[in-house]
Amino acid sequence: MQLHLSVIIKQIGILYEFSSSERFSIELESLEEIESTQKSSNGKARCDIKVKLYDQITRDSCTAFIELKYFKKSINEAVTDNKFFLYCDLENLERYSLKDNSVCYEILFTDNPNYTICNNYKFCIGDGHTITASKYSYTKDRSVKISNNYELHWDIYKPIKDSELNYCFLKIELNNNY
Repeated sequence: MQLHLSVIIKQIGILYEFSSSERFSIELESLEEIESTQKSSNGKARCDIKVKLYDQITRDSCTAFIELKYFKKSINEAVTDNKFFLYCDLENLERYSLKDNSVCYEILFTDNPNYTICNNYKFCIGDGHTITASKYSYTKDRSVKISNNYELHWDIYKPIKDSELNYCFLKIELNNNY
């Protein structure tokens, strides 16, 4: 998923090079220095996709950091584990968003309704509509602190009419205006 999305972003990104001094770049698994987090306790984080538009003359730039998650129903993974890993990504993204002229995105794809339908509040992401600023404890010694509130807007795609199968997409935007 990371490679496919980055190819699409690269093709679109070069269209934003309006002058000969502007450069669009994309980097996968970008190493970023951030304040220590649960996921990156040594202060060195790997961001799935980093894109940058840079002007070589004015030195102006803007950067986007993208973290991706794919929770596939047929893979027998614990929903609570995946939820924790999503929150770890958000914690790192909040650190990336502190960098100048940056915007950050968490993109999640799933075919598992346990993440989107909140019949069982314990497994659902947030309360189904928002993730609120809080400390999310996974175990007694592993927790994540989310500093901001995030609205959740799930997009649902049903590839086969009248099928039980749904693909759900979630994009959470973070930026340094929070």
